[in-house]
Amino acid sequence: MDPAAGTVAVSYGTLNLRSYPSSTATILANMPNGAAVTIYGEWEGWYVVHYGETVGYAAAAYIEAQ
Repeated sequence: MDPAAGTVAVSYGTLNLRSYPSSTATILANMPNGAAVTIYGEWEGWYVVHYGETVGYAAAAYIEAQ
């Protein structure tokens, strides 16, 4: 997959950027609704994303690919 632009789409709170694709992984950052991210790939419902200065995993269900 080529890198793609994406936007965080949550109805409340923030979306966690995690160290590996698991809901129990360490939280690296909190991404607010509307935050711009770069999507590098997908694995079992998780996107590998770049947000700010950090690369990590976020639930694909809450990111709209452009």
